[in-house]
Amino acid sequence: MPPTLKVEISHANDTTLVRLIGEARLDIEDAAFQLNRVVAFHPKSVVVDASQLTFLSSIGMSLLLNLRRSAAHSGGKVKLAGLQPLVKNAMEHATLLQLFEIYPDLASAMPASQASATA
Repeated sequence: MPPTLKVEISHANDTTLVRLIGEARLDIEDAAFQLNRVVAFHPKSVVVDASQLTFLSSIGMSLLLNLRRSAAHSGGKVKLAGLQPLVKNAMEHATLLQLFEIYPDLASAMPASQASATA
């Protein structure tokens, strides 16, 4: 059975774009592995496009927290873009929103020079 969470990663300059697609439930081992590889390159900025993330469990939230912690350890930061209402509500109830820079969409989260290249 394929994982319910798909992770797509691309790089541009000092920014790494991570697209989360589907549902972050219990089967997140592959996603965790991919996100660990992201921070191994010490990006200055990680933008998580969550516009296609439809569900986020507490285990899925731990993925984002680990990504944030690892990025901060190497001087980077994590931005979340396009949070769906259900996902945003879950993060709000877990008091996690204040730990991230939140943007309404991918274009506003990306540096100006890169926004048109990822659209």
